[in-house]
Formats: sequence, C-alpha cells, structure tokens
Amino acid sequence: MFNLLELSRTYPNQIWLNLSEKQQQEAWQRSQNHANAMTRCNAYLNELCLTAFIPWLEGWCQEGQENDKSTRINSFIESSLPSLWEFINGTIINFGDIRLALIPTDSTDVDEVCVPQEWVDITSWRADYYLAVQINLDNPDTSWMRLWGYISYQNLQQRGIYEESDRAYYISGQHLTPDLTLMLLQPEPVFPKDVQVKSVPSLTQETAERLLAQLSQSSVSAPRLAVPYEQWAAFVTNEQWRQDLYERRLRQFKRVAESDPPRINLGQWWQNIFESGWQSLDAFLSRDSVQVAVSFRHRRSQQNQERQVYVEGIKVIDLGIELNNQSVALLVGLARETDERVGVRVQLYPVGETPILPPNIRVALLSQSGAILQEYQARIHDNLIQLKRFTCPVGKQFSIRVALGEFSITEDFAIRRTVDSN
Repeated sequence: MFNLLELSRTYPNQIWLNLSEKQQQEAWQRSQNHANAMTRCNAYLNELCLTAFIPWLEGWCQEGQENDKSTRINSFIESSLPSLWEFINGTIINFGDIRLALIPTDSTDVDEVCVPQEWVDITSWRADYYLAVQINLDNPDTSWMRLWGYISYQNLQQRGIYEESDRAYYISGQHLTPDLTLMLLQPEPVFPKDVQVKSVPSLTQETAERLLAQLSQSSVSAPRLAVPYEQWAAFVTNEQWRQDLYERRLRQFKRVAESDPPRINLGQWWQNIFESGWQSLDAFLSRDSVQVAVSFRHRRSQQNQERQVYVEGIKVIDLGIELNNQSVALLVGLARETDERVGVRVQLYPVGETPILPPNIRVALLSQSGAILQEYQARIHDNLIQLKRFTCPVGKQFSIRVALGEFSITEDFAIRRTVDSN
C-alpha cells in the first residue's frame, strides 16, 4: 500500500488530495436521502468529490490569482444536486467563464473515463472540460482522491466512443492531459459558440406525467435508460419534473424497504461500515481477549493470498446456555471480481478457549426464497467449516443460516453498490 506522499511523488503531474474521516462521514450522512443503495453510493462519491475539489481549487486560485474575479467558482444547479445525483454521475463546476465536469469513480481500473451522455449532448449542461477523478476508500484512515487527467469537449467528441447500452461516452486515459494546472492557468471556453446545435425537444405535460408514473416505480432501476434519450433529456432538464421524480422514488423505495425485511448491506463494508453485531476482522483481531487471534491471522494470510479477499466482516454468535454459552464466529469475506459481480466466502470458526466447533453444527447458504443452495456440517474434531466460494451479481440477495439442534440464526445479506446500499 502506497501512502499519499509516495503516490504524489510517483505521479507528480496529477493532483492528489487526502480525504479525511470527517469528510467521509459528513458526505455519507448527506448522501443518505436517496432512493436506494446505488444512488446513495453515487451521491456519496459526488459529495466527496465536490467537497474536496472546491476548497483545493479556491486555495489554488488564492495562491496564484488572488482577487481575480474571473476565477469565481460555483457548482452548476447547486440547489438541486441531490435530484441530479439520483440519476446521473458527475458534477458541473463553473470556474470563471469555463465549465468543468467532475466525473468521479471508485473503480481501481482507470484506463478509461465514462462520461454520461447528459453532460455532453444536452447543450445547456455540456462542459468545456471533463475531469477524471478517482476516489480510493479502501482504508478510511488513508483515503484519497486524485484528479488524474482532463479532456476538452471537442476532443471528447472526436476521440470518445459512445456506448448506447449505458448512454455514455468512453475515453481512453491516453487521451487525457494529466497536468490540470495547464488548463487552469489559461482557462478558455473550448465549446465553439458559433456551432448550431439541436435544442432539447419539449414534452407535453401529459407526457411528463406519464413518465413520472413510469419512472417512479421501484422496478425501474435506471430511469435514464428506461425511456428514449430525447424524452429523458427533455424531462431531466426540467427542474420541477426532475425534483418530483426524485421525491416520488424516495417515497416508493421507502415503502418497498418497509415491506421487505432489512438486509445487511455488504456494499457498505468496502467503506468500513458494518451493521450492529458485525465488525471488521481487523477490529475483531485487535481485541486482546480473543483467543483465536493467532489462528485467524495465520489462516487469513494464507486464504487472502489464495482467494483475493479484500474485505472481511465477522459476527460472534452465542449458541446458548445449553452449550455452556459456547460461541462461534461467522466470517464473510468479499472480493470484487468485476464491477457487476462480487466473490463471497463464508466460514465458521470456534471462539474462546474451545479449539474445535461443536459437532453437527451446520452452516447453510439460502436463496432469497429460502431454498438451501449449500450446507456443511461440522464433524467431531473440525476447527473450521466453510461454504464453497460463490459469486453474486450486484443487487443479489441471499441468507446464511447457522444451526445446531434447536438453535438457529439466519443473517440476511444483499450485494449492493456502495458502493444498491439499502
């Protein structure tokens, strides 16, 4: 793991900013008023990006261009950012006479930038420059953000590849300019003002009401992709309709959440956020009273190398007075395999002075409907049982059950983005 100083020395032309734990907590709190985990994650990343970038830009201006009115800074449509981040990734910044689009991602793969079509093809929203932002939150104590390059609107149009499936322009990192100060020192609008562009078509009130009813349903996971682009562009640029849709989706998803039992959001584990009763394995091992620390660390080191587990959560389960209050530890490890799939490993360990599991204790993987997909039972001298490693797509729900005799406990999980956080 490189620290921020080492990274900035390795890539001196890029801007590296520290993300404090306070910044992360405040951004997380502000991002909670969204319909589902995926939109909360999007809002969270954009909140962090905005709150870190603007102070840096203001400081840069004060050092080099103090009292220069051309460097006034404000965010575009600032009053309605939540309703934008509910549907679209990115934030527009007005910097003097130019417009910058911040496009954040928490992906470790930064070979290319994905710019939503709205920031490019809606004339009133398009930017002069698009800034690629990478946010790393793997460790809350050493989190950082880097501005790793920018590209002008004209170059994005010429070199970008448009993907209809997600309505976005993809631009290879090799076409980005890494030194942001080159653009900031001589900021000039690059969008040609004399080019004739087609305006966004208007919608009738009747069509808008129909779209509101359709897109507010919880079954519509991505409203921006659910209707023809021309209709969506006309709809989303109307602040009243966009705000109405945002509020309707909040109410609709709240009703769905209230009718569905709460599930442990594994997506939040990447930000070191654990539900009550759960904790990171590092926190568990830091307790001096835990007798299995050495054993856990040894097995963890071996298994992480073999299985590439990047985050692990653990819960201690008391089996009850019938077994002299013996406890076991349910360990769930996660590994990102792709942007849409997560690898999951489930293990059960003894806790305390007893080095082996109770004979016949079982751990099972259940589908969302309750069907048993896997189940393993401890033998007489087992000090560990585990499920066969499995992968889940983002949005998938499953349960893990630990049972022994009449005792049974079930933990319900969901694989959601942060990183569909419910």
